Amino acid sequence: MKKNILLVSMLAATSMMATEAMAEVGFQFRIPFQVTKSAAFSKSTGTATLLTFDVDAGTTVGILNENIAFTDTTGGGAVPATLSFNGLRVQKNLMDVVNVGMDFGNVTSSVTGSGNAADIFGGAKLLSSKGGKIGSYLNAELLYRVAKTTGAGGETNFGGVQLSLAAGVNF
Repeated sequence: MKKNILLVSMLAATSMMATEAMAEVGFQFRIPFQVTKSAAFSKSTGTATLLTFDVDAGTTVGILNENIAFTDTTGGGAVPATLSFNGLRVQKNLMDVVNVGMDFGNVTSSVTGSGNAADIFGGAKLLSSKGGKIGSYLNAELLYRVAKTTGAGGETNFGGVQLSLAAGVNF
């Protein structure tokens, strides 16, 4: 419940900023983060979405949500588990097609509890098209994530490095 209130508050705050600036709103479907530092993480599938709002010509804020189903093998067996990341994105556009930024948020695992997470990323638009007020694009991002959960089983590292693709649309 607490996470839902935080997510709704972030969405309301960022949408008010975008409305006042009359800026673009964007939506991305992304490849979810694949954990590389945890030996217990295997056979993962999931979804990731990003809702963005342009604050000005070079700054974008957004809300990132990832939900991943994976197999946890820490106890010697194969246990189905979930991992979710909810965060706030701040992104600076260096050029028309190149951007850098950070994501700050909370990561929660069904097996090992919850904790804080942060991403540092750099990205580039590979393809883009604009038809009137609606534009679409394919984006690539190199991302480094720091994410640790603490629960009954101790601390688990869900961080690592990933090169991901995202398909997006701007309004």
